[in-house]
Amino acid sequence: MIRNLRDLSIYQNKDGKHLKEGMFIRSAALVDLALKDIQMLEGYKNLTVIDLRTDIERSEKPDLQLGEYHPITLMENLPSAIAHDKKSKEAIVERIPNMPELYAGLVGKELGVKGITEAFNIICNPNREGTILWHCTEGKDRCGVMSALFLKMMDFDDEVIMADYLKSHKSSKSRANKYYWIVRILLGNKQGAIAIKTAFSAKREFLEAAYAQIEESYGSFEGFFDHIGITEEIRENMKRKYLV
Repeated sequence: MIRNLRDLSIYQNKDGKHLKEGMFIRSAALVDLALKDIQMLEGYKNLTVIDLRTDIERSEKPDLQLGEYHPITLMENLPSAIAHDKKSKEAIVERIPNMPELYAGLVGKELGVKGITEAFNIICNPNREGTILWHCTEGKDRCGVMSALFLKMMDFDDEVIMADYLKSHKSSKSRANKYYWIVRILLGNKQGAIAIKTAFSAKREFLEAAYAQIEESYGSFEGFFDHIGITEEIRENMKRKYLV
């Protein structure tokens, strides 16, 4: 099954409105799909997929190609989680990112802002019709920031946005535990095991780090959207078109 999948129409915004059903979907990577997953995705009209993973992630586990496909990179390549020898796993532990810094970088560094700009230009294209789905590997970090920004643009309350983000913790919990014990047992590295488990978690302070970076760099979310070219007029048009 597709991990961490949800239709953002399940939430209600500040005005009591919902997004149109089947229009905006978030998920983990579209890999190792069951037949029912493929049939579900094929059921969406004019599907557009935004793949937020790095080149390495895409090459190791390519998406099943369904609909219009856009690979968009938000951050530099990280070491693969798919490592089978002790030396490779040691290298991964050494390069586990500081998660608040990673989130801040998604909205503060040039590569992240460039990728978010590209993604929002696709999402907000007035000529686009049908379903749009964005994902990263876990559907948690890059996908989580994109989803938070999108919901913010569509006037959803901060706690609704945070609740959606934190749902990813449940989805990633089993994988977090898996890599914790791989590192703990194979390497005997308790601190590294804790660090990698944290990296697989969804924590409030991670998303808040992205919010703080936006405030610091752009003054407000409106300032950020203006910076990436998603003007107030575009934002209002999106609300008129997709909120019911």
